[in-house]
Amino acid sequence: MAGDNELGIPKAIRTALASGNTERILETVGDLTAEDTRLLESVLGRDAVKGIKRKARRGRARALGKVVVTHGITGSELASVDTSGDEDKIWVNLFRLFNGRIDDLRMDPAGGSKMVVRVEGIRVEYLPLIVELSSRWDVLPFAYDWRENIDKSAARLDSAIADWAKGQPAHIVAHSMGGLVARRFIQHFGQRWNSMNDSEGKGTGGRLVMLGTPNHGSFAVTLMLSGAEKLLKWLAALDRRHDAKKLCEIIDSFHGSYQMLPSPLLSFGDDRHKLAKKANWGGLPVTQALLDLGLEFQKQISSVIDRERMIYVAGYDRKTPWRIQVDAGGKFKYQYTLNGDGRVPHELGLLEGVPTYWLNETHGALPRNTRLHSGIHELLQSGTTDALESRRPRSRAARDAEATWENAEDYYVLSAKERETLRSIGTRNRAARPDDIQENLALLESGLLGDYLGGTPSRTHGPRGRVTPSAGRTSASAKGASRKLRIEVHCGDITRVEADVCAAGHYIGVEPQNAELALDCVVSGIKRSELSDTSPLAITGLTRRGAIKGELGEVHFYPFAGDHHRRRLAAIAGMGLMGSFGRRQLVRLAESLASQSGSLPDAESLCMVVIGSGVGGLRTRVAVEAILEGVLNAICDCDATSCIKTLIFVELHFGKALEVQEILKTHSKTLNGRTDRVQLELGRRPRRGGGARLGPDFALALALSGLSLATGKHGRPEDRQAVATIVDSLGLPGRFKEQVTEEIAKLSEAATEGEKRIAPSELARKLRLELRRRDRAPRDIPTRLSVSWDGNNVVVAALTDVAVVPERASGVQKSIVDEAVRRMVDPAIETIADLGRRVNFLLLPRDFRDIVRLTNGPVVLEVDREMAKVHWEMIAQDATRGTDGKALGLSVQVARQLRTAYSTVPAAELPRKGSLTALVIGDPGDPALGHDLPGARREAMEVAAFLESCGVNVTLMIGAPGSPSEQFKGEAVPSASMFDVLGALMDGGYDVLHYAGHGDFDAKDPSGRSGWQFKGGLLTARELERVDLAPRLVVANACLSGLISNKLAGARATQCLDADLLPGLADEFFRRGVRNYVGTAWEVDDLGAIEFSRTLYTSLLMRGDTLGAAMLAARRALKEQEQRFDALWAAYQHYGSPGFTLPSSSSDAANAAAASTKRPSTKRGRKETTPIATPTAQRRKSSQPKSKRTARKKK
Repeated sequence: MAGDNELGIPKAIRTALASGNTERILETVGDLTAEDTRLLESVLGRDAVKGIKRKARRGRARALGKVVVTHGITGSELASVDTSGDEDKIWVNLFRLFNGRIDDLRMDPAGGSKMVVRVEGIRVEYLPLIVELSSRWDVLPFAYDWRENIDKSAARLDSAIADWAKGQPAHIVAHSMGGLVARRFIQHFGQRWNSMNDSEGKGTGGRLVMLGTPNHGSFAVTLMLSGAEKLLKWLAALDRRHDAKKLCEIIDSFHGSYQMLPSPLLSFGDDRHKLAKKANWGGLPVTQALLDLGLEFQKQISSVIDRERMIYVAGYDRKTPWRIQVDAGGKFKYQYTLNGDGRVPHELGLLEGVPTYWLNETHGALPRNTRLHSGIHELLQSGTTDALESRRPRSRAARDAEATWENAEDYYVLSAKERETLRSIGTRNRAARPDDIQENLALLESGLLGDYLGGTPSRTHGPRGRVTPSAGRTSASAKGASRKLRIEVHCGDITRVEADVCAAGHYIGVEPQNAELALDCVVSGIKRSELSDTSPLAITGLTRRGAIKGELGEVHFYPFAGDHHRRRLAAIAGMGLMGSFGRRQLVRLAESLASQSGSLPDAESLCMVVIGSGVGGLRTRVAVEAILEGVLNAICDCDATSCIKTLIFVELHFGKALEVQEILKTHSKTLNGRTDRVQLELGRRPRRGGGARLGPDFALALALSGLSLATGKHGRPEDRQAVATIVDSLGLPGRFKEQVTEEIAKLSEAATEGEKRIAPSELARKLRLELRRRDRAPRDIPTRLSVSWDGNNVVVAALTDVAVVPERASGVQKSIVDEAVRRMVDPAIETIADLGRRVNFLLLPRDFRDIVRLTNGPVVLEVDREMAKVHWEMIAQDATRGTDGKALGLSVQVARQLRTAYSTVPAAELPRKGSLTALVIGDPGDPALGHDLPGARREAMEVAAFLESCGVNVTLMIGAPGSPSEQFKGEAVPSASMFDVLGALMDGGYDVLHYAGHGDFDAKDPSGRSGWQFKGGLLTARELERVDLAPRLVVANACLSGLISNKLAGARATQCLDADLLPGLADEFFRRGVRNYVGTAWEVDDLGAIEFSRTLYTSLLMRGDTLGAAMLAARRALKEQEQRFDALWAAYQHYGSPGFTLPSSSSDAANAAAASTKRPSTKRGRKETTPIATPTAQRRKSSQPKSKRTARKKK
């Protein structure tokens, strides 16, 4: 009988795992002997063992909370106990399996076992995950008997959590079958599950993370029960007492397997429903009672509880059975897909409404994946992570044979060499050393369970020349063996580099700049020298429409225009939100970019700038090393036919290219010494290509280097004389001339080693000169400020045309922010300057205040819903004491972009024929409910007349059905019913939608109660789902309806509702494809609304200005009449792009409009446009008594 010393896995590790005590596990890992380390490396791989030993010895900081880790099928050690109490390890002990002892695990129909079976801890393959989690959490490794009914395992899980967590919050991380055990626990023991949730929102417990769980079953179970799977074929070759048929009788007695058969509740047109009947299994030893057990389990588990507390991690790009055909009893055929992890197809694993993250990994190796380890802590604590892909990356190209049916017998074919090796387990090789036997046993043991638990990462041969069977399908980490990657550095224009894919980074909401702009030009077929603000740039246009968002790791490919021979592609890689891009994000971006580029047909070379290394960004060394790490990860994760073979770093300036070359020279040597997976070949020097520049800093550094070398010990006499002449020309006193000459000489002496002469370019690079100057950008590039609320602080980041300023937190209490918002709603004009200065100081850190103060171009504010309430247009551009405190919105163009909770719909850009079109809607509310606004009717009439004078085709609708109609050009204007407005939008494809009326917002349900008030209810953005072509521009003078919103919000102040209304409306309309939304932040004066609209449309349509410039002109026009309109200019906010334009009107129409819009003097104009006792102000400002407005003006 084999003893523990004949087991392949080190005894110390097995014993520690069996204890379930994490502290003991970490202590054992940290104290491993050299021999035990070698054995463990044969199973987990050298890199993994090195990592877990380092983490085990490091110790742990204060625990973030508690985590239960549980395994999948075959993932626990099982021992049998005879009547004398003697315990023998059966699963997995290869010698005992050789002697037929698997029969000890046979179960009877009632769920009992032939012998007492005891669980002896979780398998060693889960050790890396346990150690990783233990670095930041208290961890309980929970092992269960995977043969048993899942309900029994769920009950044991409940008892374990009750004894260990003792009512404290806790998470669960569950692999494969363990996820079903956890979900069954949630169904049966809901009270315990609820107690595990962190009610304080600190992320200490309450989540279930499932790794490849077969929530709707798996065809791998069908293969196992029918004996076609690798595990059964290995056991049949190993077991000298049981043939394949007898082994099936044992394996098919395990109750838990039947509960993971493919669910017949999901119909995909194949024969999976037939698996519920024993007759369709032929002579295979399945039982109808257990088939019924499995079917009933699938029915019950299909109900998902607390899906918002669950996360799913899916492997992909692995050949996975996903369809079955029953030819006869027990005769099965399968179709395969790459939409799976090798065991579980996505359609049987993923749960609707549960967030999914993606790994290019096999099912069994998911818990050991280092990418998972880098993101698992964030997943548990916050429910999200940047370390994993949140969208399924592009699959390998054209390798999915989903239409081909394959016989089950062909799923795994045992080779003669494998059979020979397995049969030799029971024979003793007297010449072999004991440690050789141990290592080979470890390799075989890992190979036996390879499909379930990941197998041996990188070896398919024993260390002493003895051939061992392959550990199943090649794992992700084995795929990179013996690959080659050539790395080059080029200096020049990225669009002129000969590479299959040329890549640049893209922040969310930021239009192309620099390298990305160069790619945009070549994709659009536009010469850079001919670029203007009106150039039809493809990538810029797609960014404005939301088709390119820029989520981290998201990659879009576009062909170079006119490049039919090479067929090069531009790749735009998402960098996420500005200010939050760091090394880890760059690794993920590079991995995604290289993986997706490699999946393209015939794409072998990838060229990219050093993404993220601009001014204020990552240091160049950090960025280069992160990119290289990500690319190598991708190469190791892909097969030999779909990976990048050449990586090119391209820099426009020669000095930067030299720096990158030096970094690569050092780093590639280090990498080649660490790994044998990929061989790196580095080009000797940077290659100069088209468009290469020295760069201003490097050019002057070269000049200084030349002067220094001329005065050094290697300089010629005539060179020294030339330098002396230059110094003499400076007109300095004698002692200063000598000092200048000495300092110049010192530069080269410090960089020269011995008698070796240094090249001028090398000296110039070492000088690292940086000039303090700014070159004028070729076009206006907005300064972007990102402002959000993280629950405790205002978090600010910035992106200017020359630098990225990372996120900074500004510590300010939320109550103070709310007070600022309240005071900035419709303020008295004499208070605006002080308010603007105070809010600037309160919310912006010092360096960000300087950015705002110095900007003279457009400013784009990227805000979340909380920070959108702040009236940023009103903050002082220069808050310095003693300045006039002029508002930002009156100084420069200001636009907003919302960090929406929704995925925006890319706005369609269908060809539009003829002149511009506009839909104008006025006063559609129900008069019977007090929602009519006579002033809104006048606004609609005047806007329609003005737009027509500009050559725009206008559709005008005014008033609710049944209300008095208006006359426009001698004809009755149709009423604005919700049905007719929707019909017009669906038919029209309007460029402009102008709305004048009531708006409404329900803070409890913004998605369903944000919209415009019509007779019969709200017209919300949901209705725009029916519109194929959303308006290019929406202008909405939609003031809050006090009658409805005050009722909805109870005691909330009207000003708070005002602050919620506009962001809510903009969010919803952007969700449906609108890209530019202009609205009001509080109730507006009718005449002011008309003045604003006329100025806005004049600038847009007659002058051809951008929307940002038009908004600035309209605000200034209202500011000029502030004695009449108060602070109305500050009520108008623009969500969208400041660079948006509308095509100009015809010249005749424009001239006519110009003549009609010549404004008289302020005094005269005021007199002529004052209405006669209209209820305008009373209606629109009904929530604010007239006495209050009068009193405010007297202050």
